[in-house]
Amino acid sequence: MSHLRIIFNVLMFGSVLFFPWWFTIIIAICFLFAFNAYEILFWGLLADILYGVSTPNFFGIRFIFTIIFTLFFIGARILKKRLAYYDI
Repeated sequence: MSHLRIIFNVLMFGSVLFFPWWFTIIIAICFLFAFNAYEILFWGLLADILYGVSTPNFFGIRFIFTIIFTLFFIGARILKKRLAYYDI
């Protein structure tokens, strides 16, 4: 299973650098449900460091990807505890 986790990390790295934001979010969601992916917090921070700009649409917050990925991470942890398929 560790080779699959490495593949997901390489895919996340490529999606942060080369693909649109929506593709990165889809990959992050898949990564979260495949593993307990603490790494997506790093990938969100990296995306914000590279591309983050404070915009008035988000109340001047610069770290949007970090916030979104943190919320996804917390939501996935809560959802996995409630589903019978996942063993946390």
